[in-house]
Formats: sequence, structure tokens, C-alpha cells
Amino acid sequence: MRTPRPLVIWLLATLLGAATPQNPQSRNAGDGRCESPDWDVRIAGCTALIQSGRETPSALAIDYNNRGIAYRNKGEYDRAIADFDRAIDMAPEFAVALSNRGNAYRGKGEYDRAIRDFDEAIRLQPDFVAALNGRGQAYRAKGDYDRAIRDFTQAIDLDPQYPGAWNSRCYVRAIAGEAMAALADCNQALQLRPDDPNILDSRGFVYVKLGRFKEAVADYDAALRGAPTASSLYGRGVAKRAMGDMGGGAADMEAARKLDAGAVAELARFGLQ
Repeated sequence: MRTPRPLVIWLLATLLGAATPQNPQSRNAGDGRCESPDWDVRIAGCTALIQSGRETPSALAIDYNNRGIAYRNKGEYDRAIADFDRAIDMAPEFAVALSNRGNAYRGKGEYDRAIRDFDEAIRLQPDFVAALNGRGQAYRAKGDYDRAIRDFTQAIDLDPQYPGAWNSRCYVRAIAGEAMAALADCNQALQLRPDDPNILDSRGFVYVKLGRFKEAVADYDAALRGAPTASSLYGRGVAKRAMGDMGGGAADMEAARKLDAGAVAELARFGLQ
């Protein structure tokens, strides 16, 4: 069975309007490897297409964009940015590639450069909810919570069925001290995407802020049934310790530090200690 097309192709088809050489929309992807959710398979497939000499400029822009997504998700941000650069050079109005490059810059911690890319993607496509969400996350990382919330709210207004924006606004509202509003946002996000570990992690954070530690532990437990994350381990540790489980709390918090000390430091800045 052919591998389902990933989010980037859906975005190209639904957000960018009519295809032009400057604004590529879709392509004949051959055997589908350049769209694979397995990042190493995707890199190999896209590289084969790029090197084939048979691709049109519009198709090459998508190939570079798709490979850039794989590199970004592997944490190879410089390689990702180089691929998005090529895609944008070939198609300057390729809003998806601009947004993806913004996400790669955000991953590197270069938030102002990320915001510039998101700004341009939104200028080209004002209803581009993923770019609004990405820009909001960049503002959040800079500590500009009001601007972040405005972007997430605009994304929600444009597409109330987009769980990422509900989750993002939930988390930022919790940081900003708006815990009850945050809880409503997380609950809405979970209605749209039940059992999502990222949303459960966010709601666990909100429950800790509210002092509802038993509920926080339950959400973190559910989030951790997949791959362990420092955020959920540390949050659960804080909640366990608040409930009197000093040993269990200390073990979770230490495991979180070993996994990602930077994420733990960020949570401590947000009041989880």
C-alpha cells in the first residue's frame, strides 16, 4: 500500500491555492519515498529524485522541502535550512518552505530569524495556521507571551479544528498565570486529538500550576506511555513530590535531568521546582 502523504503535502494542497512555478503545490512522487514518515527513507528517496536530473524546478522545490523536513525532525537544523534555502530559491513564494525554515531556525534557537520567515509565509498566505502557530512558539521562546497568545488565537479563529494552536495557547497561558483559561484550551485540544502525549504533557503542567497534583500525575503517566520526555518526567516528579512521594519524585526529576537538562531548566523558570 502506498504510504499516506505527510502533512506538508496536505498543506500544499489546502493552504496555498493554485499551483504556479513560484508556488508549487504537488508532484508525482514516484515510489513515495520522498514523502515517507521514516526520515532516513525520505532523505534517501528525495536525494535520489534531486540527483536524477529528471525533476522540473517546481518538483525540485518540493523535493528539497521534503528532505529538509526530514533533516529538521532528525535535529540536523543546518542541513534542513540548506534544503529549505534551495526550495525557496527555486520558488520564492513557497510559503510552506518558508514556514518550515522558520521552524528549523526556531529549533536552533535563532528566534528572530525564525520570526522573519514566519512573517513572510503569513504575508504570502494570511490564513496559514501552521505558520501562525510556529511564529507564536518563537515569540513564546523569546518570552513575549502576549504576542504568542495573539498568534495562537488568530490561528484558532481561522481553524478551530487545529489542535496544535489550542495546545500552544494552553501552555503559554499556563506560563503567563492564566491557569483556568489554559485548562479550557488543553481540554479543547484533547477533544480534537485524544491521548496526544504533547497535549497531555501541557495539561499536566496546567494541573501542577493549579495544585491538582493527582490529575497531573495521571496526565503525565498517560503522556509517558510512549517515548519518555524530560518535560513529562520532570513535571510528574514535581507533582509526586508535592503529594509526599519524595523518593518517586526525586527519581523522576533526576531521570528528566539526564534526558534533557535544558528542558528541565526551562520548566524551573516557568515555576516547576
